[in-house]
Amino acid sequence: MAGGPPRGGPGAPGGPGGPQRPRGFSIRTFESLKHRGFRWFFLASLAAMASLNMQILVRGFLAFELTSSFSALGAMGIASATPMFTLSVFGGVLADRVSKKRIMQVSQTISGVLAIGIGLLVLSGQLRYEHLFITSIVQGVVQAMMLPASQAMVPEVIGRQGMMNAISLNAAGMNFVRLLAPAAGGLLIALIGAASVYFLMAGTYALAVVLLVPVSAASALRPQRLVALISHAGMAQNAPPNGAGPANGMGPGAPGGPAGPPMRRGSAEGGVGAAIRAGFADLGEGGRYIWRDRNIFQLLTVNFLTAMLGMPFMVMLPGYVAEVYGGGADALGLIVGVSGAGALAGALVVASLPEQRRGVLMLLSAALIGASLMAFVATDSYLLGCLFMATAGVGTAGRQALSAVLVQTHVEDEYRGRVMAVFMTQISLMLGAAFFVGLFAEVVGVRAALGSLGAVLVVMIAAFLVFSPTLRRMT
Repeated sequence: MAGGPPRGGPGAPGGPGGPQRPRGFSIRTFESLKHRGFRWFFLASLAAMASLNMQILVRGFLAFELTSSFSALGAMGIASATPMFTLSVFGGVLADRVSKKRIMQVSQTISGVLAIGIGLLVLSGQLRYEHLFITSIVQGVVQAMMLPASQAMVPEVIGRQGMMNAISLNAAGMNFVRLLAPAAGGLLIALIGAASVYFLMAGTYALAVVLLVPVSAASALRPQRLVALISHAGMAQNAPPNGAGPANGMGPGAPGGPAGPPMRRGSAEGGVGAAIRAGFADLGEGGRYIWRDRNIFQLLTVNFLTAMLGMPFMVMLPGYVAEVYGGGADALGLIVGVSGAGALAGALVVASLPEQRRGVLMLLSAALIGASLMAFVATDSYLLGCLFMATAGVGTAGRQALSAVLVQTHVEDEYRGRVMAVFMTQISLMLGAAFFVGLFAEVVGVRAALGSLGAVLVVMIAAFLVFSPTLRRMT
């Protein structure tokens, strides 16, 4: 800021006469909640993710109850993964062009309607596996639109200065609902039935829509791109002759404006195609940016590998608990809840860490997931299994929060929505990998399948630690 003290000068944080910057570990976990807009965004995100986490667990429980098949669990995963993987990049383009808040609200409304539909089918006793499969596909489409917008909206709400704390705190909140929502879902199935859980999810989605109303965020649209988009879509046809109405944004030289070419009939129809082509051009531009930016490319590579090797176990847990421990909905809810407790602890620690050596910490967090999986499948004890699920949760939270912060820190603003869309495809990769893990588990057993994934993940992360100075030096 002009006229302000130089960085490190008198009056500056850490400078003479100024407040001393805390060294090392400092407790500033809830700093972002001082921002009013972020508070509403945070609460809305908690509500939506509570519903989503309940749905993943309850849907998996119902699917295994109907089929007793690990491959059926995996098939539901790929049903969600396919639209998420193929459409999330378009969700990123959409997030760079239109209101992210509106995208989130529409997505949450659709999710609530789906939850009501499944709840009614369960209540009437007419639920079939096909219903769960179809809703998995629709939910995948919805998430492909919502997740890039949600991730890209955080810096717009909080600003760049508070971004690390906001993203880490948001991750802590998501893991808090990972602690409560699945455990509550499992217990509710045992106590009052799955239909009640689905109706509760619908109400929580509705709450998320309402909580987003007071949130305002800076538009990510460049003015010239917005004008071009409006013009391409043919909306300019409503302008008065010769562009006499300044409110339509028709300046000199614009189609239909002074000294500009006359508006041609059919421009609206042609403009839709032009807008689509512009969207694909934006998509290609984002891909080229990722390829040439070494930091972003390597961050995405590590996250994709971790998603495919270290995360499919969550999809397999309903069958694992039933087959290995002989447990029901309550046992499933508890073990997922313990994993969420570990994730909550990990995310809170990350939110309080200084901004140093975050690349190494991200890699170590990913390695912890693999090591925990290997230990998890090696024991017959349910209590020890819960312990290793807790450590896996710590690793999961650390990897997710640190990688999100690093990507948001290093990405250029112009490409933020598209890069975050690619970043969020890790969820679809996890669900897609779960399909093949389910098939593998049918052949070699679920323990061997999950244990081998953990071992491969540890080896891959060790290779990055040794051979990638880019990630080791990243802060």
